[in-house]
This record gives sequence, structure tokens and C-alpha cells, in this order.
Amino acid sequence: MTGFGSASGPVGNRKLQVEIRSLNSKGLDAQLKLPQEFREYEGEIRQLAARILERGKVDLWLQWDDQSQTQPAFNEERLMMYISRFQRLSARIGLPDSDWLGLALRMPDVLANAPTSLSDEEWTQAQAYIEKAMLHTQEHRRAEGEAMAQNLKQNLDLILERLEQLQPLDTGRKQRIRERLLKALDEAKLNNESGENRLEQELIFYLEKWDISEEKVRLSTHCAYFLETMHSPEAAGRKLNFIAQEMGREINTIGSKSNEAAMQRCVVEMKDELEKIKELALNIL
Repeated sequence: MTGFGSASGPVGNRKLQVEIRSLNSKGLDAQLKLPQEFREYEGEIRQLAARILERGKVDLWLQWDDQSQTQPAFNEERLMMYISRFQRLSARIGLPDSDWLGLALRMPDVLANAPTSLSDEEWTQAQAYIEKAMLHTQEHRRAEGEAMAQNLKQNLDLILERLEQLQPLDTGRKQRIRERLLKALDEAKLNNESGENRLEQELIFYLEKWDISEEKVRLSTHCAYFLETMHSPEAAGRKLNFIAQEMGREINTIGSKSNEAAMQRCVVEMKDELEKIKELALNIL
């Protein structure tokens, strides 16, 4: 299930930006792009992702807002000392004027070094923004999931509708098959040779092979279970995939037993809707 989330805010005297993009995946695959200061907290960030996002291919970016660093810190007193010394040295040995400021800025201890670690307070602030971005991603996922649930419900309704259409087609089918077989045997003059009792037993066995009553009941039950699981508060993507596989088995069995064109059309339409369900279920947590 796709999702996007972001958050930003001050951390110390700088501004932190957090962006998250999530795609579907069987497990949690988190790719983190972190400033140097956050390297020691990578494990805690991954734990947050596992707790809040659970699954998915997650790309998480942390970066400092460029505008919060447009005024680099430098030691003005030391900078002026270097410039003054360069000017005096230049006058003493007769060197031409040069860009003393540019040269002085490259001298040691002029520019303040960027911090290499966060204080406990700064990490607490940053963690709040990371968690906020993850929760925002979950909201985005939830909104997409609600739209997806509507589509799944429509697909399930169409399967159940085709299942209902099978009922009148299946009614009387055994009798039609029986009459057709008896007629064929009568034309071939084989019924007297086999004996009526044996013939009746063979007909019953043959007709049982075409019975789809149990498959229809199981398919209807699977559809109801799918709908129930879909509205579960827990992550149910894997379970929905398993239920869809069971639905496919029942539909395939109905198709193999349906020896009439009108019934086969219903089966084909059920298979089409089931494929749509499977595609959607792959994107569910």
C-alpha cells in the first residue's frame, strides 16, 4: 500500500525536514538517508518504523533545511586577526593586495564545525517529527485503503451475484444429463445388457461428479470471511491473499464441473473479478 508523509520543525537552532515514501512489500524494507548526526539513532528509527508502519518498502529522508544554515557560524575575532596579519605581512615583504578574506576563511578555527551529534533534547525533538511523519504516512495509507475496500466490496458482490446466477442454471441440470444419457444408451441398445440397477448406480455416480453444491457453499463462505477480514483492525494483507487463493480453488472446481455454456460464462466472470481482488490484495498491509 502506498503512502507519503512529511513533517518539519526546529531542532535546536536548526530546522529538520522529514519525508517518507512507502510502497507495498511483504515485509519491512526501510531505506534511511540520514545526516551524520542521526547515524547513532538509526536502530531506534527502524524500531519506530516497524512499530508504526509495520510493512512496506519505506524510504525515509532526514535533512536539515538549507535556509536554517544560510548563515554559517564563524569566529569573527579570529577571522579579523588572520586578515590583519596577512595585510601586515604583505606590506612588509611587498606582496600585491590579494583576497585576504577568502584566504582567511580557509584558515583553521575560523568557521565553526558542524555538530557531529545531537543532544538528548535535540533527539527528543527530532524523534517527535519522525513519528509525526510516520503517522501522516499511515493516514495516507488509510485513506487509500478505504477507497480500495470499496473496490474489493464491489468485486466480491459481483462474484456472489454470478454465484446466484448459477443457481437456476444448475437447477434441473442433473435431470437433463440423466435424460440425455438414458437416451444415448437407449439408442445404443445398451440399457438392457447392463441391468437397470447397475445402470442406476452408474448414473448416480456419474451425476455426483457434476454436483457443485458444496463448492457453491464454500465459495459463499470464503467471500463472507474475506469481507470480515477486510474490516479487521489488524493488518490482514497476507490473510486476504490466502482467502483469495481458496476462493480461486472453489471457482476452478465449479468451472471444471460446469458442462454448460451459460454456467461457464458465469465462471469466467467470477475468475475475472477474483483476479482484480488478487491484484488489490497484494497492495494491502
